[in-house]
Amino acid sequence: MYDSDIISGIRTALAPLGCNITLRVISNPLTPLGLSMIECVEDIAGCNKHLAVILESSEVKNEIRIMRDSLPTGITFRCAPTGNFLAPFLQALLNAAGEGLILDEGLLKEAAAISGPKHLHTCVGARNAAGPRIVQIIDEITLSNPMITNTVVEASELMKCSCLHTAKGNASHAEPIVALDNRVICDGCESAADLIRILQSC
Repeated sequence: MYDSDIISGIRTALAPLGCNITLRVISNPLTPLGLSMIECVEDIAGCNKHLAVILESSEVKNEIRIMRDSLPTGITFRCAPTGNFLAPFLQALLNAAGEGLILDEGLLKEAAAISGPKHLHTCVGARNAAGPRIVQIIDEITLSNPMITNTVVEASELMKCSCLHTAKGNASHAEPIVALDNRVICDGCESAADLIRILQSC
């Protein structure tokens, strides 16, 4: 799936991975997306001995669930880890293993105290440079709180929410990055502290 240069980059990026991460792929291999997910995940798993793959067939789902020590992390990708989604996917694997975290202890404690359940959808949009950083913040919030899940989706899926109002009450015209219950709660402008406050108030 990936060329040799990308494989080399993936191997380097995942070098710090020090615990067992399982990639559970639930997909329809007869669809282009399902097949792409399987090929990508198998290539990525071959780059680090701590990665394992579980394949499950589905007629309706195409998603990759990230698990640590056989337990769900709450992070799911409903897109193949290619293009804009490759770096966030690799970062999610590292974060699931406790590597490369950017939230400090105080913010993680606040995130852990957010009431739930909350099921978030995030996207790395080509039109929003802040996307990867925001997705990483949401991933870290998810990893700190078992009542929160994060599903990373294609821009077209998240854009369905863009005509709705934001959690702040303003119309959202920017490419949305985080949605909760069909409401855009972040268009890429918020800091980690702001995102936590927004989730606390939702």
